[in-house]
Amino acid sequence: MRARIIILLFLIITLKLSAQKGISISGNLAGADGLNISLYLIKDPLTHSERLINTQKIDSNGSFSFQVDTTGIHTFVIEVMLQRDEFTVIAGQPLKLTGVFNKQIQGLEAWALNQPIGLWPAPNDSLFFDKPIRDFEQQYAALLDTSFRKIYRQRDYSPAKTFIDQQKKSPYYDTISYRGLYIHHRLGTLAYSSGIWTKTDALKSLFSIRPNLDNPGWWDLFRLIFDNYQAQSSRYFSQKAINAAINQPNCLVALEDTLGKDPFLKDEIVRELVIILSAKEQLNGAQAANWERVLTQLASASDFSSHRNLALNILQSSGTLTQGKLAPSPLPGFRHFPDSLIGKPIFLIFNHQLCNTCQTQALYMTEWQKKTFWPGRIIIVDLDINAEKTLQIQTKEVIRINGGRDSEFIKKWQIRSLPLFAIIDKEGRIVQFPALEPGPELENKLETLTRPKEPRRRTFR
Repeated sequence: MRARIIILLFLIITLKLSAQKGISISGNLAGADGLNISLYLIKDPLTHSERLINTQKIDSNGSFSFQVDTTGIHTFVIEVMLQRDEFTVIAGQPLKLTGVFNKQIQGLEAWALNQPIGLWPAPNDSLFFDKPIRDFEQQYAALLDTSFRKIYRQRDYSPAKTFIDQQKKSPYYDTISYRGLYIHHRLGTLAYSSGIWTKTDALKSLFSIRPNLDNPGWWDLFRLIFDNYQAQSSRYFSQKAINAAINQPNCLVALEDTLGKDPFLKDEIVRELVIILSAKEQLNGAQAANWERVLTQLASASDFSSHRNLALNILQSSGTLTQGKLAPSPLPGFRHFPDSLIGKPIFLIFNHQLCNTCQTQALYMTEWQKKTFWPGRIIIVDLDINAEKTLQIQTKEVIRINGGRDSEFIKKWQIRSLPLFAIIDKEGRIVQFPALEPGPELENKLETLTRPKEPRRRTFR
């Protein structure tokens, strides 16, 4: 009998644990039947870098369902036709969504305008983890609407202190759970920005225990303290000293020695996170290559695994399309640059039916090629969701193809506005992006890519 009870208890515990494992996201999106729906996992809140989990087709009833075998709490992005919604989900608490698809804005326009899908938690069937956080953010926004002047202009922090005290009595507030820590750190952001907390108080709150870098609330407070840190810390070191450090062969050690002069950065964990944040801010600046070396060293040499992952995510997500870098595929549907396109330079045109300039310039460049017999290729990518099939052509000189349904293609090329052009050399490397608009200067640049080099003349003495 006792053995049966033990086995029964074991089964109950096992079932309970298995129920908590795995994330379930399902729902109904009216008007989207037959469209692809994709689920992305946000790998960390600082870089917002994403990993594609799954893509499926919405059925004839508008229904979809995703299952992810994982534990803990994660933030996901759901995407339909480049329209996106973001949700935080906890394993074991199914998320059920409902909505009506907005067909008015799709494709590149939706991506450029950050257009949401319009999915919301089903009111009766969903254990929606984000709701208390959204409610908290609405209350926070209401406080700032009514008391911003008093808190930040008159320097009277009493409304902020009252709000903080009230929120700490909420059943969702604690300093242990993901949700509770999010609210705790957001209250810390208010306390620090309003003057209730000093920098020492804020750092104590952030680092009293090992920080959870997956929590966006933690990053909100950390970035408030250390964003644009170099510009704010001239009393400890100059920009000249920073540049000298990152130009050293062992740039990470030199940079840590320099930053260590700041008493707030004596702790290695704080110092490394400030370096990571500074590197992220500087990756598109004049010293980008040196900051990239700093991140590369951190990604392999940091004593903290979370820092190694974070540095690696920043390197992977930066993806700046600079001169000399291997270009993403100029054709949708290819993960890498196709070997079949190697050997000739390419002028790449991103086109859309709503962009009259793009269409005019695409026509101009194809006519220019016919007239001049330019030996390179012109590739026109139509970003319309429903581009006409009759427009799809391929000759030795011109390729025209629809890329409006390929969200990965649009992300890799970092398309935010049109018109947009790129020049790629015969080895598949970026020559110029964004490229010049069609005209004499562009034509000269393209012709130099295919002009035979003059043989080097030998001189005899």
